Amino acid sequence: MVRPLHPGDLIAAGFGLVFVVANSQLLGPARLPVVVVGVVAAVVIVVAVQRSRGLPGAVGPPMHRAAYLRIVAVEVVALVVGAPLLARVAPQLPIAWVALVVGLHFVAFAVWWLPGERTFLGIGGVMTMLGVIGLVVGLAGGAGSADVVALVAGFGSGITLLLPSTVAAVRLFSARAA
Repeated sequence: MVRPLHPGDLIAAGFGLVFVVANSQLLGPARLPVVVVGVVAAVVIVVAVQRSRGLPGAVGPPMHRAAYLRIVAVEVVALVVGAPLLARVAPQLPIAWVALVVGLHFVAFAVWWLPGERTFLGIGGVMTMLGVIGLVVGLAGGAGSADVVALVAGFGSGITLLLPSTVAAVRLFSARAA
């Protein structure tokens, strides 16, 4: 059975595109095509979410669910408080912190808002790992550490967010066409 896309995929598309655009400067001439692919992927995800409405297993908007609101509240506080504090330690740390917090946000979604949704558990696990790696590299410092943090925790998180939802969207379109 093909997984219908839902608002969690919209969240992945939005965060993923922001991570890719904000952290792809190190790609040099490859940046423009990569950003274009990211935009196309986000649009495909948005269309797939719209087309998933009414399908078996489709999930409605999350905003009225208490678990969703608690998760987002904790995330906002962690981002607003943590990023400026870490920036005082090293300017590259907020990127890794955002990756870590957003990763944990997806783990929480998979556990409390969309129980059993393995896609978001995987996204959250990988992003959490990328955020931790980024924090370790950023705290270790050294030449090029800011670039490594941006590439691993920033750009890597963007790909991690966009890829599973894009694959699910393509599968959905393929199944509906068949």
